[in-house]
Amino acid sequence: MSGVLRAKNSEPGAPLTVESVAEVAVPVAAPGSFHYRIPESLHERLTVGHAVTVPFGRRRLTGYVLDVDLARDLGDVDDVPRDLKSIVGVDIEQPLFPPEIVPLFRWIAEYYAHPLGEVVRTALPGSTRSASREVVGLLPVGLDALGSAELPDDLRALLLRLAESSSPTLTVTSLRRRDGISGTLLQRAVREGYVEKSQAQSRVAVKVRTETMFSLAVDARSARQVFPRPGPVRDRLIDYIGRFGPVSRGDLKEAFPTASASLRQLQVKDLLQVEEREVVPGAAERVVLEPSAATPHALMEAQEQALDAIVTALDEGAYRAFLLHGVTGSGKTEVYLQAADAVLSRGQSAVLLVPEIGLTPQFLGRFRARFGEREVAVLHSGLTERERFDEWLRIAVGEARLVVGPRSAVFAPVRDLGLVVVDEEHDGSYKQDSSLRYNARDVAVVR
Repeated sequence: MSGVLRAKNSEPGAPLTVESVAEVAVPVAAPGSFHYRIPESLHERLTVGHAVTVPFGRRRLTGYVLDVDLARDLGDVDDVPRDLKSIVGVDIEQPLFPPEIVPLFRWIAEYYAHPLGEVVRTALPGSTRSASREVVGLLPVGLDALGSAELPDDLRALLLRLAESSSPTLTVTSLRRRDGISGTLLQRAVREGYVEKSQAQSRVAVKVRTETMFSLAVDARSARQVFPRPGPVRDRLIDYIGRFGPVSRGDLKEAFPTASASLRQLQVKDLLQVEEREVVPGAAERVVLEPSAATPHALMEAQEQALDAIVTALDEGAYRAFLLHGVTGSGKTEVYLQAADAVLSRGQSAVLLVPEIGLTPQFLGRFRARFGEREVAVLHSGLTERERFDEWLRIAVGEARLVVGPRSAVFAPVRDLGLVVVDEEHDGSYKQDSSLRYNARDVAVVR
Protein backbone atom coordinates (compact mmCIF):
# COMPACT_ATOMS: atom_id res chain seq x y z
CA MET A 1 0.00 0.00 0.00
CA SER A 2 1.35 3.44 -0.80
CA GLY A 3 0.06 6.96 -0.39
CA VAL A 4 0.43 10.19 -2.27
CA LEU A 5 1.22 13.48 -0.57
CA ARG A 6 -0.09 16.54 -2.41
CA ALA A 7 1.20 20.05 -1.91
CA LYS A 8 -1.76 22.39 -1.68
CA ASN A 9 0.04 25.48 -2.89
CA SER A 10 2.71 24.01 -5.15
CA GLU A 11 2.95 25.31 -8.69
CA PRO A 12 2.36 22.81 -11.49
CA GLY A 13 5.76 21.56 -12.60
CA ALA A 14 7.03 20.06 -15.79
CA PRO A 15 5.33 16.87 -16.96
CA LEU A 16 6.40 14.01 -14.73
CA THR A 17 8.51 11.20 -16.05
CA VAL A 18 8.97 7.84 -14.39
CA GLU A 19 12.41 8.96 -13.21
CA SER A 20 11.05 12.06 -11.50
CA VAL A 21 9.09 10.22 -8.78
CA ALA A 22 10.50 8.24 -5.86
CA GLU A 23 8.86 5.90 -3.39
CA VAL A 24 9.88 6.87 0.13
CA ALA A 25 9.32 5.09 3.44
CA VAL A 26 8.59 7.72 6.10
CA PRO A 27 8.80 6.58 9.75
CA VAL A 28 5.30 7.54 10.86
CA ALA A 29 2.37 5.56 12.22
CA ALA A 30 0.80 5.10 8.80
CA PRO A 31 0.81 2.04 6.55
CA GLY A 32 2.66 1.88 3.26
CA SER A 33 4.98 4.36 1.63
CA PHE A 34 4.70 7.77 -0.02
CA HIS A 35 5.58 9.23 -3.39
CA TYR A 36 7.63 12.38 -3.81
CA ARG A 37 8.86 14.33 -6.78
CA ILE A 38 12.63 14.09 -7.34
CA PRO A 39 14.15 17.55 -7.85
CA GLU A 40 16.17 17.95 -11.02
CA SER A 41 19.33 18.41 -8.95
CA LEU A 42 18.94 14.87 -7.57
CA HIS A 43 17.97 13.05 -10.79
CA GLU A 44 21.46 11.73 -11.44
CA ARG A 45 22.46 10.70 -7.91
CA LEU A 46 19.33 9.63 -6.02
CA THR A 47 19.14 5.88 -5.62
CA VAL A 48 17.55 3.17 -3.49
CA GLY A 49 18.85 3.30 0.09
CA HIS A 50 19.36 7.06 0.32
CA ALA A 51 18.18 8.84 3.46
CA VAL A 52 16.35 11.97 2.33
CA THR A 53 14.59 14.89 3.98
CA VAL A 54 10.93 15.12 2.97
CA PRO A 55 8.08 17.43 3.95
CA PHE A 56 5.41 15.64 5.96
CA GLY A 57 2.58 17.82 7.19
CA ARG A 58 4.07 20.67 9.21
CA ARG A 59 7.33 18.80 9.74
CA ARG A 60 10.33 17.71 7.76
CA LEU A 61 11.37 14.13 8.42
CA THR A 62 13.99 11.68 7.24
CA GLY A 63 12.59 9.15 4.81
CA TYR A 64 14.26 6.27 3.00
CA VAL A 65 14.15 5.74 -0.76
CA LEU A 66 12.71 2.35 -1.67
CA ASP A 67 12.32 2.81 -5.41
CA VAL A 68 13.11 5.34 -8.11
CA ASP A 69 11.68 3.35 -11.01
CA LEU A 70 7.94 3.59 -10.48
CA ALA A 71 6.52 2.50 -13.83
CA ARG A 72 5.09 -0.68 -12.35
CA ASP A 73 3.72 1.13 -9.27
CA LEU A 74 2.22 4.26 -10.77
CA GLY A 75 1.02 2.96 -14.12
CA ASP A 76 0.43 5.60 -16.76
CA VAL A 77 2.58 8.67 -16.10
CA ASP A 78 -0.38 10.86 -17.09
CA ASP A 79 -2.21 9.57 -14.00
CA VAL A 80 0.51 10.79 -11.62
CA PRO A 81 -0.60 13.86 -9.61
CA ARG A 82 1.27 16.95 -10.76
CA ASP A 83 1.26 18.53 -7.31
CA LEU A 84 3.44 16.00 -5.51
CA LYS A 85 5.62 17.42 -2.81
CA SER A 86 9.34 17.34 -3.59
CA ILE A 87 12.23 15.73 -1.77
CA VAL A 88 14.09 18.50 0.06
CA GLY A 89 17.56 16.95 -0.09
CA VAL A 90 19.79 13.97 0.60
CA ASP A 91 20.80 13.61 4.26
CA ILE A 92 23.67 11.15 3.76
CA GLU A 93 25.42 10.72 0.41
CA GLN A 94 26.15 7.02 0.87
CA PRO A 95 23.08 4.77 0.33
CA LEU A 96 22.33 3.02 3.62
CA PHE A 97 21.00 -0.27 2.28
CA PRO A 98 21.09 -2.24 -0.99
CA PRO A 99 18.00 -2.71 -3.19
CA GLU A 100 17.86 -6.45 -2.46
CA ILE A 101 16.84 -5.86 1.18
CA VAL A 102 13.74 -3.80 0.28
CA PRO A 103 11.52 -6.90 -0.25
CA LEU A 104 12.48 -7.99 3.26
CA PHE A 105 11.31 -4.66 4.68
CA ARG A 106 7.99 -5.05 2.85
CA TRP A 107 7.56 -8.62 4.10
CA ILE A 108 8.22 -7.59 7.71
CA ALA A 109 5.72 -4.72 7.46
CA GLU A 110 3.03 -7.07 6.14
CA TYR A 111 3.78 -10.13 8.27
CA TYR A 112 4.14 -8.26 11.57
CA ALA A 113 1.47 -5.65 10.69
CA HIS A 114 3.83 -2.72 11.30
CA PRO A 115 4.20 0.57 9.37
CA LEU A 116 6.76 0.19 6.61
CA GLY A 117 8.58 3.41 7.51
CA GLU A 118 8.93 2.27 11.12
CA VAL A 119 10.32 -1.06 9.91
CA VAL A 120 13.07 0.69 7.96
CA ARG A 121 13.79 3.04 10.86
CA THR A 122 14.15 0.09 13.25
CA ALA A 123 16.57 -1.61 10.88
CA LEU A 124 18.88 1.40 10.48
CA PRO A 125 21.13 3.11 13.06
CA GLY A 126 19.30 5.87 14.92
CA SER A 127 22.03 8.32 13.94
CA THR A 128 20.83 8.27 10.31
CA ARG A 129 17.66 10.19 11.15
CA SER A 130 17.05 13.91 11.17
CA ALA A 131 13.84 15.76 11.88
CA SER A 132 12.59 19.32 12.01
CA ARG A 133 9.57 21.12 13.46
CA GLU A 134 7.68 24.16 12.28
CA VAL A 135 8.44 27.10 14.57
CA VAL A 136 7.20 30.67 14.90
CA GLY A 137 9.40 33.68 15.70
CA LEU A 138 8.49 37.28 16.56
CA LEU A 139 9.57 39.91 14.01
CA PRO A 140 10.50 43.54 14.87
CA VAL A 141 7.22 44.71 13.32
CA GLY A 142 5.34 42.45 15.69
CA LEU A 143 7.27 43.73 18.67
CA ASP A 144 6.46 47.33 17.70
CA ALA A 145 2.80 46.42 17.23
CA LEU A 146 2.50 45.55 20.92
CA GLY A 147 2.64 49.28 21.66
CA SER A 148 -0.43 49.96 19.53
CA ALA A 149 -3.78 50.32 21.29
CA GLU A 150 -5.55 49.18 18.12
CA LEU A 151 -3.98 45.71 18.13
CA PRO A 152 -6.74 43.06 18.51
CA ASP A 153 -6.68 41.11 21.77
CA ASP A 154 -6.10 37.71 20.15
CA LEU A 155 -3.08 38.96 18.19
CA ARG A 156 -1.77 40.74 21.29
CA ALA A 157 -1.93 37.50 23.28
CA LEU A 158 0.06 35.67 20.59
CA LEU A 159 2.71 38.37 20.28
CA LEU A 160 3.06 38.68 24.07
CA ARG A 161 3.54 34.91 24.34
CA LEU A 162 6.38 35.07 21.82
CA ALA A 163 7.91 38.23 23.32
CA GLU A 164 7.97 36.81 26.85
CA SER A 165 9.38 33.44 25.84
CA SER A 166 12.98 32.69 26.83
CA SER A 167 13.41 31.04 23.43
CA PRO A 168 13.58 33.06 20.18
CA THR A 169 11.04 30.68 18.61
CA LEU A 170 8.19 28.43 19.74
CA THR A 171 6.88 25.38 17.94
CA VAL A 172 3.54 25.60 16.19
CA THR A 173 2.50 22.46 18.04
CA SER A 174 3.11 23.96 21.49
CA LEU A 175 1.33 27.20 20.58
CA ARG A 176 -1.73 25.34 19.41
CA ARG A 177 -1.90 22.67 22.10
CA ARG A 178 -0.67 24.48 25.20
CA ASP A 179 -1.72 28.04 24.47
CA GLY A 180 -4.88 27.34 22.46
CA ILE A 181 -3.77 29.51 19.52
CA SER A 182 -5.53 28.58 16.31
CA GLY A 183 -3.90 27.98 12.96
CA THR A 184 -6.06 30.76 11.51
CA LEU A 185 -4.64 33.27 13.99
CA LEU A 186 -1.07 32.18 13.20
CA GLN A 187 -1.66 32.64 9.48
CA ARG A 188 -3.15 36.07 10.16
CA ALA A 189 -0.06 37.10 12.15
CA VAL A 190 2.16 35.89 9.31
CA ARG A 191 0.18 37.92 6.73
CA GLU A 192 0.44 41.05 8.88
CA GLY A 193 4.22 40.60 9.05
CA TYR A 194 4.22 40.24 12.84
CA VAL A 195 5.72 36.74 12.94
CA GLU A 196 7.47 34.33 10.60
CA LYS A 197 7.32 30.58 10.30
CA SER A 198 10.37 28.44 9.65
CA GLN A 199 11.72 24.92 10.10
CA ALA A 200 14.01 24.18 13.04
CA GLN A 201 15.92 20.91 13.29
CA SER A 202 14.98 18.84 16.31
CA ARG A 203 17.34 15.99 15.43
CA VAL A 204 20.43 16.04 13.22
CA ALA A 205 21.67 12.94 11.43
CA VAL A 206 25.29 11.92 11.89
CA LYS A 207 27.31 12.95 8.85
CA VAL A 208 29.99 11.02 7.04
CA ARG A 209 33.32 12.25 8.32
CA THR A 210 35.58 13.96 5.80
CA GLU A 211 39.09 15.36 5.82
CA THR A 212 40.70 18.07 3.72
CA MET A 213 43.35 16.82 1.30
CA PHE A 214 46.07 18.95 -0.33
CA SER A 215 48.06 18.29 -3.49
CA LEU A 216 50.13 20.55 -5.74
CA ALA A 217 48.47 22.06 -8.78
CA VAL A 218 51.91 22.29 -10.50
CA ASP A 219 55.24 20.54 -10.02
CA ALA A 220 57.30 21.43 -6.94
CA ARG A 221 59.95 23.37 -8.89
CA SER A 222 57.38 25.58 -10.60
CA ALA A 223 55.66 26.20 -7.27
CA ARG A 224 58.88 27.42 -5.65
CA GLN A 225 59.65 29.73 -8.59
CA VAL A 226 56.35 31.60 -8.07
CA PHE A 227 57.88 33.32 -5.02
CA PRO A 228 60.66 35.93 -5.47
CA ARG A 229 62.62 34.77 -2.41
CA PRO A 230 63.19 31.35 -0.86
CA GLY A 231 61.22 30.42 2.23
CA PRO A 232 62.71 27.55 4.22
CA VAL A 233 59.47 26.30 5.75
CA ARG A 234 57.42 27.03 2.63
CA ASP A 235 59.87 25.28 0.31
CA ARG A 236 59.99 22.18 2.54
CA LEU A 237 56.20 22.20 2.63
CA ILE A 238 56.05 22.34 -1.17
CA ASP A 239 58.48 19.43 -1.47
CA TYR A 240 56.53 17.40 1.10
CA ILE A 241 53.16 17.88 -0.62
CA GLY A 242 54.73 17.25 -4.03
CA ARG A 243 56.23 13.97 -2.84
CA PHE A 244 53.45 12.58 -0.67
CA GLY A 245 50.31 14.37 -1.92
CA PRO A 246 47.41 14.20 -1.60
CA VAL A 247 48.19 14.89 2.07
CA SER A 248 45.57 15.42 4.79
CA ARG A 249 45.43 18.60 6.85
CA GLY A 250 46.09 16.52 9.96
CA ASP A 251 49.25 14.98 8.52
CA LEU A 252 50.51 18.43 7.46
CA LYS A 253 49.95 19.82 10.95
CA GLU A 254 51.87 16.90 12.43
CA ALA A 255 54.79 17.26 9.99
CA PHE A 256 54.81 21.09 9.96
CA PRO A 257 53.28 22.41 13.22
CA THR A 258 54.10 26.06 12.34
CA ALA A 259 53.35 26.03 8.62
CA SER A 260 49.84 27.50 8.64
CA ALA A 261 51.00 30.81 7.14
CA SER A 262 52.98 29.03 4.40
CA LEU A 263 49.98 26.87 3.57
CA ARG A 264 47.81 29.98 3.17
CA GLN A 265 50.44 31.51 0.87
CA LEU A 266 50.26 28.48 -1.41
CA GLN A 267 46.45 28.65 -1.45
CA VAL A 268 46.44 32.38 -2.27
CA LYS A 269 48.74 31.71 -5.22
CA ASP A 270 46.44 28.88 -6.45
CA LEU A 271 49.28 26.39 -6.14
CA LEU A 272 47.21 23.83 -4.25
CA GLN A 273 44.38 21.53 -5.23
CA VAL A 274 42.07 21.10 -2.24
CA GLU A 275 39.41 18.41 -1.94
CA GLU A 276 37.30 16.77 0.75
CA ARG A 277 37.68 13.02 1.12
CA GLU A 278 35.62 10.63 3.19
CA VAL A 279 37.45 9.31 6.23
CA VAL A 280 37.66 5.53 6.20
CA PRO A 281 36.76 4.54 9.77
CA GLY A 282 38.55 1.79 11.61
CA ALA A 283 36.79 -1.29 12.88
CA ALA A 284 34.72 -0.75 16.03
CA GLU A 285 35.06 -2.64 19.33
CA ARG A 286 38.61 -3.78 19.86
CA VAL A 287 38.68 -7.38 21.07
CA VAL A 288 41.33 -9.90 22.05
CA LEU A 289 42.03 -12.08 19.03
CA GLU A 290 42.22 -15.81 19.64
CA PRO A 291 45.47 -17.12 18.12
CA SER A 292 44.08 -20.66 18.05
CA ALA A 293 41.31 -19.51 15.68
CA ALA A 294 43.70 -17.94 13.15
CA THR A 295 44.05 -21.10 11.05
CA PRO A 296 41.40 -23.67 10.11
CA HIS A 297 41.19 -26.74 12.30
CA ALA A 298 40.88 -30.31 11.06
CA LEU A 299 37.22 -31.31 11.15
CA MET A 300 35.67 -34.38 12.64
CA GLU A 301 33.40 -36.52 10.48
CA ALA A 302 30.17 -34.91 11.69
CA GLN A 303 31.60 -31.43 11.14
CA GLU A 304 32.72 -32.35 7.61
CA GLN A 305 29.25 -33.64 6.77
CA ALA A 306 27.65 -30.40 7.96
CA LEU A 307 30.16 -28.23 6.07
CA ASP A 308 29.84 -30.29 2.89
CA ALA A 309 26.05 -29.83 2.92
CA ILE A 310 26.43 -26.07 3.30
CA VAL A 311 29.10 -25.79 0.58
CA THR A 312 26.99 -27.89 -1.80
CA ALA A 313 24.07 -25.49 -1.32
CA LEU A 314 26.43 -22.56 -2.01
CA ASP A 315 27.64 -24.22 -5.21
CA GLU A 316 24.06 -24.79 -6.35
CA GLY A 317 23.13 -21.18 -5.59
CA ALA A 318 19.89 -22.38 -4.04
CA TYR A 319 18.33 -21.42 -0.72
CA ARG A 320 18.67 -24.07 1.98
CA ALA A 321 18.14 -24.02 5.74
CA PHE A 322 20.23 -26.28 8.00
CA LEU A 323 20.00 -27.08 11.70
CA LEU A 324 23.31 -27.87 13.40
CA HIS A 325 22.75 -29.80 16.61
CA GLY A 326 25.55 -30.00 19.12
CA VAL A 327 26.30 -29.25 22.75
CA THR A 328 28.58 -26.40 23.81
CA GLY A 329 32.15 -27.18 22.73
CA SER A 330 31.12 -29.66 20.04
CA GLY A 331 32.73 -27.62 17.25
CA LYS A 332 29.85 -25.70 15.70
CA THR A 333 31.90 -22.47 15.64
CA GLU A 334 34.58 -24.04 13.44
CA VAL A 335 31.87 -25.05 10.99
CA TYR A 336 30.65 -21.45 11.00
CA LEU A 337 34.18 -20.19 10.33
CA GLN A 338 34.88 -22.54 7.44
CA ALA A 339 31.43 -21.96 5.95
CA ALA A 340 32.09 -18.20 6.11
CA ASP A 341 35.43 -18.77 4.37
CA ALA A 342 33.62 -20.62 1.58
CA VAL A 343 31.20 -17.72 1.23
CA LEU A 344 33.97 -15.11 1.06
CA SER A 345 35.88 -17.13 -1.54
CA ARG A 346 32.79 -16.87 -3.76
CA GLY A 347 32.72 -13.09 -3.39
CA GLN A 348 29.67 -13.16 -1.12
CA SER A 349 28.91 -11.90 2.40
CA ALA A 350 27.80 -13.52 5.64
CA VAL A 351 26.02 -12.53 8.86
CA LEU A 352 26.49 -14.30 12.19
CA LEU A 353 23.78 -13.68 14.79
CA VAL A 354 24.48 -14.35 18.46
CA PRO A 355 21.77 -14.43 21.14
CA GLU A 356 23.31 -11.85 23.48
CA ILE A 357 25.61 -8.83 23.28
CA GLY A 358 27.78 -10.51 25.93
CA LEU A 359 28.70 -13.29 23.49
CA THR A 360 29.68 -10.87 20.72
CA PRO A 361 33.33 -10.30 21.79
CA GLN A 362 33.98 -14.06 21.89
CA PHE A 363 32.73 -14.66 18.36
CA LEU A 364 34.18 -11.39 17.09
CA GLY A 365 37.63 -12.37 18.38
CA ARG A 366 37.51 -15.69 16.56
CA PHE A 367 36.24 -14.30 13.28
CA ARG A 368 38.73 -11.40 13.23
CA ALA A 369 41.59 -13.76 14.06
CA ARG A 370 40.62 -15.85 11.03
CA PHE A 371 39.63 -13.15 8.51
CA GLY A 372 41.22 -9.90 9.71
CA GLU A 373 39.91 -6.90 11.58
CA ARG A 374 38.66 -4.84 8.63
CA GLU A 375 36.82 -7.76 7.02
CA VAL A 376 34.62 -8.31 10.09
CA ALA A 377 32.16 -5.68 11.34
CA VAL A 378 30.12 -5.68 14.52
CA LEU A 379 26.65 -4.22 15.13
CA HIS A 380 24.95 -3.94 18.50
CA SER A 381 23.35 -1.39 20.80
CA GLY A 382 26.42 -1.17 23.03
CA LEU A 383 28.30 0.84 20.39
CA THR A 384 28.12 4.62 20.38
CA GLU A 385 26.01 6.25 17.67
CA ARG A 386 29.15 7.24 15.78
CA GLU A 387 30.66 3.73 16.04
CA ARG A 388 27.48 2.05 14.85
CA PHE A 389 27.12 4.52 12.00
CA ASP A 390 30.74 3.96 10.90
CA GLU A 391 30.36 0.18 11.05
CA TRP A 392 27.12 0.39 9.09
CA LEU A 393 28.85 2.39 6.34
CA ARG A 394 31.80 -0.04 6.25
CA ILE A 395 29.30 -2.81 5.56
CA ALA A 396 27.25 -0.77 3.07
CA VAL A 397 30.29 0.06 0.90
CA GLY A 398 31.50 -3.55 0.95
CA GLU A 399 34.62 -3.04 3.05
CA ALA A 400 33.40 -5.50 5.70
CA ARG A 401 31.74 -8.62 4.31
CA LEU A 402 31.28 -10.48 7.59
CA VAL A 403 28.96 -9.11 10.28
CA VAL A 404 28.67 -10.29 13.88
CA GLY A 405 25.99 -9.14 16.29
CA PRO A 406 22.73 -9.85 18.14
CA ARG A 407 19.28 -9.82 16.54
CA SER A 408 19.46 -6.32 15.00
CA ALA A 409 22.45 -7.42 12.89
CA VAL A 410 20.00 -9.39 10.73
CA PHE A 411 19.36 -6.06 8.95
CA ALA A 412 23.05 -5.46 8.12
CA PRO A 413 23.31 -3.87 4.64
CA VAL A 414 25.56 -6.57 3.17
CA ARG A 415 25.44 -7.13 -0.56
CA ASP A 416 25.18 -10.57 -2.17
CA LEU A 417 24.35 -12.32 1.09
CA GLY A 418 25.43 -15.96 0.94
CA LEU A 419 25.06 -17.16 4.53
CA VAL A 420 23.23 -16.27 7.73
CA VAL A 421 24.15 -18.13 10.90
CA VAL A 422 21.77 -17.97 13.87
CA ASP A 423 23.74 -19.36 16.80
CA GLU A 424 21.56 -20.96 19.48
CA GLU A 425 18.50 -20.33 17.29
CA HIS A 426 16.10 -21.50 20.00
CA ASP A 427 17.11 -18.65 22.34
CA GLY A 428 14.26 -16.30 23.26
CA SER A 429 16.46 -13.21 22.94
CA TYR A 430 16.03 -13.31 19.16
CA LYS A 431 12.48 -12.07 19.71
CA GLN A 432 12.02 -8.32 20.08
CA ASP A 433 8.98 -7.56 22.22
CA SER A 434 8.78 -3.76 21.95
CA SER A 435 7.97 -1.38 19.11
CA LEU A 436 8.47 -3.56 16.03
CA ARG A 437 7.92 -7.07 17.37
CA TYR A 438 9.85 -9.56 15.28
CA ASN A 439 11.77 -12.80 15.54
CA ALA A 440 15.26 -12.40 14.09
CA ARG A 441 15.46 -16.13 13.39
CA ASP A 442 12.39 -15.99 11.17
CA VAL A 443 13.58 -12.77 9.50
CA ALA A 444 16.93 -14.48 8.80
CA VAL A 445 15.15 -17.39 7.11
CA VAL A 446 13.13 -15.04 4.88
CA ARG A 447 16.17 -12.93 4.05
